[in-house]
Amino acid sequence: AVLSREAAPSFLHEALSAQAVAVRTYTLSAMASPRDPDYDVVAGVEDQVFEGVEDIDARFRLATEATRGEVLLYRGETGPHGIPLDLRGKDGERGKGMGDGFPLP
Repeated sequence: AVLSREAAPSFLHEALSAQAVAVRTYTLSAMASPRDPDYDVVAGVEDQVFEGVEDIDARFRLATEATRGEVLLYRGETGPHGIPLDLRGKDGERGKGMGDGFPLP
């Protein structure tokens, strides 16, 4: 139900699938290092917006199911909470601007 708030149903299946993996990775990362001991993530702009599970477009469900269990890893971990998942550094170039940078596949 988060995916439907992060992407449009008109996106290609591959784009929705990639976003589903990104959402899942972000959530697991936030759960690993929560801001507050009372909760992992919040339903707002601070984290992810959860709108419930009713009336979700089938395209979002298909993308989520197609990527079930898949997450992005860097050095075996989901990475620090808040790292841009498109691997763009603060200077906007892929793999640069984040400490030693991320190696690109």
